[in-house]
Amino acid sequence: MTFGGTHSLAGKNGRKLALQFDGNSAAAFIGSLSADVGEHCGGAVTVSSIVQKKFLLELNGKRTKAKLTLVYRLEGTGGGRKGSATMKLTGKGPWTPQ
Repeated sequence: MTFGGTHSLAGKNGRKLALQFDGNSAAAFIGSLSADVGEHCGGAVTVSSIVQKKFLLELNGKRTKAKLTLVYRLEGTGGGRKGSATMKLTGKGPWTPQ
């Protein structure tokens, strides 16, 4: 899966980028996330609310390492029961600018 979107500087040190999916990418990611939640819950899940809490790329001081954080808050219904969940995805690794 390939995603696209925009970014803007966050913070004062120039080492943080706030990321945002474009419309098609957001829909694809949310659809995939909903399917994953349904699989985890063992049945169909209807997501009634999804809020992006954080989507941030942070570089270390030397700009040689990066950390990506993505956090979503979901509310919905599965198996006839209402519920909520927070999904947090993080990754760390070397930063190689292109």
